[in-house]
Amino acid sequence: MSNKRLTAVWEHSTQKGTKLLALLSLADRADNDGYCWPSHKDTAQRARSKRTYVLSILPEIEKAGELYIHRDKREGKTYQYLVIVGMTADEIKAAMKKRFKYSAEDINNKVSVLLTRQQSRQPNDKGVSVQQTPGVSTADTNPKEPSQKKAIEPSRGKKRKPAPKAPNVKHEIFKALIDVTLLKPVNGKTTGRLNAAAKALEKDKRTAEDVRRLYGTSGAWYVHDWRGQRGEAPTPEAVVEEINKLTTPEYLARKQNGSRPAPANAFLDALNAQGTEQ
Repeated sequence: MSNKRLTAVWEHSTQKGTKLLALLSLADRADNDGYCWPSHKDTAQRARSKRTYVLSILPEIEKAGELYIHRDKREGKTYQYLVIVGMTADEIKAAMKKRFKYSAEDINNKVSVLLTRQQSRQPNDKGVSVQQTPGVSTADTNPKEPSQKKAIEPSRGKKRKPAPKAPNVKHEIFKALIDVTLLKPVNGKTTGRLNAAAKALEKDKRTAEDVRRLYGTSGAWYVHDWRGQRGEAPTPEAVVEEINKLTTPEYLARKQNGSRPAPANAFLDALNAQGTEQ
């Protein structure tokens, strides 16, 4: 175990979540050179993850320039690793020379690629990833390695505001009914009554404004209806029944003949008068 490698991961790694746990697990197994060879099962258990997932994220950590994976199994060991986050080029070269049978040219090429990957993950003062590493030429990178994608600068254009959503008529009527009936949808029965009334009013092309105008504290209900005059709030069913009467052919015919039931005359006249003003 190397406290040096663990400290370097905590201070310099850009990984998060399971990737960070996996890298910390490798650093905990590594020596001062960053070298270790734990099994995938061991790394997965310590990272609190599945073996297959760890197998998929280790190459991603390598692409970030924080880990080197030696995949040659001919030496009779599992994959071998160098936890190189926070290490200098000379330190990485020394570790590779000590642990792996690479030529000097191969080591230089691999270190150049790793340092380029590290630098590409470090944001500059504008918050944009930098691709070029000081002192490392792109010509020194290994041509067999996949090319690094250029960082895309964030768009400077103004973000378009999303188009406003059309109001939900039924929902607005439902809220208006709560206001005028003074009922609270605290249980299924009351909610069902309010919802059924809102559905019926929406079907009849009524709006929340109609409900509040006719059944509010200064509306026709409290002025003309005997129940409203007694201070009784309308029920959801009463709201639907009285508003629907305005559009029935029978009511229109009675209006023309002047023969409407006496108890409802004043209230229906008020509803009709206010409805025609819209």
